[in-house]
Amino acid sequence: FNGCGDTATDAGGIVTIQTEGGTSFEPGEEIGQTIEASDTGSNMGLEPTGPAEAGAAEDTNQGLPDDLTDHPRQLDPHWVECQENPNVQSLLPILGGGRTHPTGRGEKGSAYDPCNRRIIRFGGNDFQPEACADFGPKRFQGDTWMYSLADQNWARINTSISPHPRGRHNMVLDQVRKKIYLFGGRYREQPNLGNYQLFNDLWAFDLNTDTWSQLQTTGDVPSGRSNAAMVYDYVYDRVILFGGSTSTSGLSFRPQKDTFILDLVTLVWRRVTGGNPPSILFHSMTILSDTGHLLA
Repeated sequence: FNGCGDTATDAGGIVTIQTEGGTSFEPGEEIGQTIEASDTGSNMGLEPTGPAEAGAAEDTNQGLPDDLTDHPRQLDPHWVECQENPNVQSLLPILGGGRTHPTGRGEKGSAYDPCNRRIIRFGGNDFQPEACADFGPKRFQGDTWMYSLADQNWARINTSISPHPRGRHNMVLDQVRKKIYLFGGRYREQPNLGNYQLFNDLWAFDLNTDTWSQLQTTGDVPSGRSNAAMVYDYVYDRVILFGGSTSTSGLSFRPQKDTFILDLVTLVWRRVTGGNPPSILFHSMTILSDTGHLLA
């Protein structure tokens, strides 16, 4: 990751979280050190439990397929096939016409849609600064766009409902249900005045219908935050969220080092107990499916 920490200097490196076999983190571990797993230690609660996930470990040595025609979870009872999307068909004249695009912006979220070979993008701040270091007014958007890889063009997706305008949120693809999840982010009504509103809501964008729906979650729901990192763990069919900032001020950060797991069947959040990596934000995460490691 390259993130902002709670120390005087920002460090870059890799911290690994092993999702099976055991890994323990101490708050004083130096960022940049790869922490090896032990056979007997704690794994931060990342190892799945319960009968619903029994046998899932058999998939851990299978890499992510290039497409979804031979997916390791294709026999999952929650598996949804890619279907012809009528909205995508209706947008073909726009995609095949003159060049279109959303306003230039930062703080947006995006994820890949393998069913329609496109990138889905939501929200962000389209205030155009005079310089990269200009932390000036914010103008948050709540629009949804798609970028077609085949047509190399953008088209706006109009939906009846959608998440509140925001920036610095997270979006990840659920390959089983053919949905893109959106979590968190920040918003401010006035362009350059007042504190930010932080979100902890969860939304799902259906890739077969181009519709948004808000999901009602329970359990240890993460606090509202921005600049977090989130991944979909396709091996165990869950979402993992780590870190971020809970500060509502535009002048300071409040980095977090908490980890949450969302059960996608029950929509129950669970906070991971045990040691965590240091508090960070502006970071990213990915999963190595062949080893069961989560890299942050």
